[in-house]
Amino acid sequence: MKHESGKYKAVTENKIKALSGYGVKLPLDAVQITNSSDFIDPRGNVYSFGVNNPQGIIRKIYYRPDSYPQVSVYINGESVTRDIHHLLADTFIYPGYVSHGLCVLHKDNNKHNFSLDNLSVDTYSKNNRDAYKDGVNQGNINGIIKTERNQNR
Repeated sequence: MKHESGKYKAVTENKIKALSGYGVKLPLDAVQITNSSDFIDPRGNVYSFGVNNPQGIIRKIYYRPDSYPQVSVYINGESVTRDIHHLLADTFIYPGYVSHGLCVLHKDNNKHNFSLDNLSVDTYSKNNRDAYKDGVNQGNINGIIKTERNQNR
């Protein structure tokens, strides 16, 4: 299986079993996603068991170069698309972080690296400061675009 970056990505034994019709075994470290019947493990694999898939499936991760990796899950009975890093943070790092006005930070600034050791939860202002300091956000700090700031001087 070839990843967007051109490097090969390992296919898990569970995925092979799911694709070949065998039942998926839920890993011991998988945790149920809040308000969902789906499960997620610390590696970002999402598992689903239901009427249409009683043997279980591993949900497909959607990679787009301009966006965060996403997966479709059932939350409160509805199919919704969620960023994997949000699901991981809410499940393993800080449940309910959004209700406290916090966001997920990628330590290496790589939006496709959703490993738990690369994620943290902190304030939006820290995220903006770090992005500006690291050169990811070239012109916006504290909500002021650099060119506008220079023109108002």
